[in-house]
Amino acid sequence: MSTLETSSPSTQLPFPTSNGKVDLGQVWAELEDRVRRQPNQYLLMALLLGYLIQSLPVRALLSLILRLLLVLIKPALVVLAGASLYRLISERQQQKPAVVTPNSGANGG
Repeated sequence: MSTLETSSPSTQLPFPTSNGKVDLGQVWAELEDRVRRQPNQYLLMALLLGYLIQSLPVRALLSLILRLLLVLIKPALVVLAGASLYRLISERQQQKPAVVTPNSGANGG
């Protein structure tokens, strides 16, 4: 028997399959089974979640987030352009050979 079959259904986690992906059908079936075994708990959670969603000003929060993103996009683009320019300049300086200027103080002149 595998460990998935021997553990209790209330402590099972959606384990990845052999290819590393989670079987969503199995996860959904386990959730349905839990809801059928404990309907009162899940009904209470659904009611509380619905109340919270209704009481929160979701539309106002979304518009606030959108306005904030629109205000911050210009400074973000300036910072990205500055970083790209800095990287470009430093790459070009590394490609150029160093220019050696004669030191007039060393010649005694």
